[in-house]
Amino acid sequence: EDNTFSVSVHYRMVAEEEREKVNDVVNQLLAEMPMLRRTHGKMVYELRPSADWDKGKAVEWLLEQIKKEYKEQLAQQEGPIEQDFFPLYIGDDVTDEDAFRVMGNLDGLGIIVSDTATEGNTAASYALRSPVEV
Repeated sequence: EDNTFSVSVHYRMVAEEEREKVNDVVNQLLAEMPMLRRTHGKMVYELRPSADWDKGKAVEWLLEQIKKEYKEQLAQQEGPIEQDFFPLYIGDDVTDEDAFRVMGNLDGLGIIVSDTATEGNTAASYALRSPVEV
């Protein structure tokens, strides 16, 4: 899967006895391209640039941009000031954990969608069992 700045290698549909071959191909690619790093998701390897960047940092950056724009709008506004916003992040993968941690640090709310989430294995504040519950 081409995600513009990363490549996702899904192995969910690969027979269990063949999954090691997928891992070997990914390892070979990483050996040849040290500018990439691997992160793990639900039955997927994500190959990304070896930059210090993850979903948590993306959330921090987006919230900072929103706050700047919000402050500019408030400075130009006459009359009553609207309430501040409340950040909410919903995710269903291991790669969302960085964002859940950031949400907790920024007085926001992180919600994981997973039937296996427990207080001990996620940084999300709440868990829903399926997308239907969202």
